[in-house]
Amino acid sequence: MQNDFLFQISPYNSINMKDRIFNNWKTSVLGITLLIIAVVLLFMRIITLGEFSAFFPTILGLIYVRDTVLKITSKV
Repeated sequence: MQNDFLFQISPYNSINMKDRIFNNWKTSVLGITLLIIAVVLLFMRIITLGEFSAFFPTILGLIYVRDTVLKITSKV
């Protein structure tokens, strides 16, 4: 069971990663949009490279995360 988990997060398992990006398109579009905005702000020298590098892991996380992160469910 533990080997299955390691196989799922392996960089060599690109088919599942591509499926995750395209099937969860909402967070992928949000991440790519933020990446484009951050790169434009970096080239315009509005943000520094340090600020960009601090924001970059968040952008990558949004590209690969599932859309269920954005759903708000109430516990009533």
